[in-house]
Amino acid sequence: MDLLQANWNIIKEEASTIWENCPRIDLSRTKDPVADIELSRKVDGNWVRGWTNDTAWLNFGLIYNRTPMLKNCYYAGMTYRILENFNDIEMAGFSMLAPGGTIPPHKDEESGSFNNVLHLGLDVPEECILIVDGN
Repeated sequence: MDLLQANWNIIKEEASTIWENCPRIDLSRTKDPVADIELSRKVDGNWVRGWTNDTAWLNFGLIYNRTPMLKNCYYAGMTYRILENFNDIEMAGFSMLAPGGTIPPHKDEESGSFNNVLHLGLDVPEECILIVDGN
């Protein structure tokens, strides 16, 4: 955790650069792990809809099902090098939520049993909240 806190500004700068420079594609996701792994191979280098398929929530994956998304990791090289210091990352990436957008309550287990999930807020307006386990 200390490594992430010490480098959050580097991660934020990299995420902002990727947001500005990588395309957004209109591709729907599924909740089928096998289909989403295949989809992840097609979307390397692109922002895609979150699993809700709402265009207000976009994802740029770095690791999916313990497998690096190589082109995305190239664009996010510093962030990926930081993530390599952690064992058994099942899923990692950037999420962008448009103003007024929402993410419904959920568990991050669409492609397996993600037991350890970390959300690092990089640019969060004061009026936004993240609720975890009802808190």
